[in-house]
Amino acid sequence: MREDVYPEELFQALLTSSPIGIYIVQHGRFQIVNPRFEEITGYSSGELLETRSMNLVAPRDINTVRQGVSKALQGERIQPYEYRVVTKAGGFRWIVETVTRINYDGSPALLGNFMDITERKQAEENLGSSEEKYRRIFEAANTALAIIEPDGMISLINAEFERLFEYTREMVEGKMGWTELIFPEDIDRIAEIYKLVGKNPHISMRRHECRVVDRKGNLRNVIFNLSIIDGTERRIASLLDITDRKQMEEQLKHLSLHDPLTGLYNRAYFEEEMRRLDSGRYTPVGILVCDLDGLKLVNDTLGHKAGDEMLLNAASIIKNHFRESDVVARIGGDEFAIILPYSARTTVEKAYRRIKEMVEAYNSTRPKIPLCISIGMAISSDELMSIYDTFKEADNNMYREKLTQSHRARRAIVQTLWRALEDREYMIDRGSSYLQELVVKLAQAMGLSERSITDLRLLAQFHDIGNIGISEQIFHKPGPLTEEEQKEIQRHCEIGHRIAQSSPELVPIADWILKHHELWDGGGYPLGLKGREIPLECRVLAIASSFHAMTTERPYRKALGREEAIKELRKCAGTQFDPRVVKKFIQVLKQDAETEAGTDPPESVK
Repeated sequence: MREDVYPEELFQALLTSSPIGIYIVQHGRFQIVNPRFEEITGYSSGELLETRSMNLVAPRDINTVRQGVSKALQGERIQPYEYRVVTKAGGFRWIVETVTRINYDGSPALLGNFMDITERKQAEENLGSSEEKYRRIFEAANTALAIIEPDGMISLINAEFERLFEYTREMVEGKMGWTELIFPEDIDRIAEIYKLVGKNPHISMRRHECRVVDRKGNLRNVIFNLSIIDGTERRIASLLDITDRKQMEEQLKHLSLHDPLTGLYNRAYFEEEMRRLDSGRYTPVGILVCDLDGLKLVNDTLGHKAGDEMLLNAASIIKNHFRESDVVARIGGDEFAIILPYSARTTVEKAYRRIKEMVEAYNSTRPKIPLCISIGMAISSDELMSIYDTFKEADNNMYREKLTQSHRARRAIVQTLWRALEDREYMIDRGSSYLQELVVKLAQAMGLSERSITDLRLLAQFHDIGNIGISEQIFHKPGPLTEEEQKEIQRHCEIGHRIAQSSPELVPIADWILKHHELWDGGGYPLGLKGREIPLECRVLAIASSFHAMTTERPYRKALGREEAIKELRKCAGTQFDPRVVKKFIQVLKQDAETEAGTDPPESVK
């Protein structure tokens, strides 16, 4: 999963940094509250999570809140509403709130956000008490205020209005009409409110959201309130900037409906759409279920960052070839699903082939990790067939295809990993024919079966395949490794074991790959096996591999001579190596020396 931001981290960052009170309520109880919510109410999060949400509502405003909650739970879009909350200190704070239905842990819940408007309410209540007091309150209000003359011209604005729109008083007062500030698509709706207030001076039109345009052309979301000033035909408009709140609301809503990695819809939204489309009015409905083969292998060997990259590439292929009306979702770790309303079989089959073709085209570019996607499809052709049955049929078809091609996917990934490993400098001589030759000769001298010798040859070639999951920076580090880096290096046995288990060709040697760094005295890794607990094949490889490494020149040291290497083997017999196998190996080297020289061998191999 990059180092990317994980959903929990992003969600917490939004909650913590928000200047707006945010909460999630489910079954009448708070599930999540943010710091601003605590600040406004005076309660701690622990206290709030043990409190029923309606306990915070002032008794006189409970009906208002209940109506808003009821409409939101029914999926209606509601206008912001104002009410008072009871603080821990026993006082009241006026807030303006909106609530939206979301899915939370698989069940309906309400996402609420509100702003403290106590100062604005006090300002509105005190307007008109006296001219001087009126002007002081008007100027000091933290809400943008404007006086609108009967002809629609703005005659007076306050400092907050200047800040919101980035116009000066000289630019606005007596020179601009109120409609010049409203976003064109919202003018007709707000004009109706404007006329209604003019017809009935006793009506105060509050809590209408609209968009306004500032001096630079930027859109701002505001709550627009309008009322007649007593005894006049002038109107006073207040505009509360809720742009940040709207953005936060959209981000939180997006998080509740979308997979944060791929940007596709998530399972909760997918299931909601399944319920909506199950009415039979959208038939024929096609469903495709896709499974990304080999993701676990990539996660286990190269890490979750590589796995996330693989998921992103698969999601990009899948989502870029469907209509806006189609629902494309990530419904599991490695599963995707697409709903295609009003789609005949030919349309669904075409979509199936298109994904296959795009995967093939992607793999032809020789990516770092090839993709293999198993796909199942099904069509609900009549109202009698449930969309859930259609999904089940598509899912079964996907698993049927997966059975026939998943092994090919794993093999392709393993081959890609091996090619990448061979490209690394430190692998130049790792799988050389000489090491295989040494292993085979020693195995024959030990009397091992032909099957074991064949598998040992394979082990000599692939025992370090797990190195592909280790950072190149560690392998190329010029100085000594830290303890953490040593532990990272040691992981290659486990990584190689996982890779081998995923490849039919390497399954017979998977256990040996895991144990090939165990030591005779129990000081090896990863299991700390001792003596004959270590497979004989691993003991054979350990001696041949060490001799090969000592007698091969490396960038950081010169090669040892044969006699020096044999001395090291004898020195480590009984601690690092099986003494019996060391003795047998030296006899093999003696025979080689006699064959090469045609004379008595050196003293060291006698």
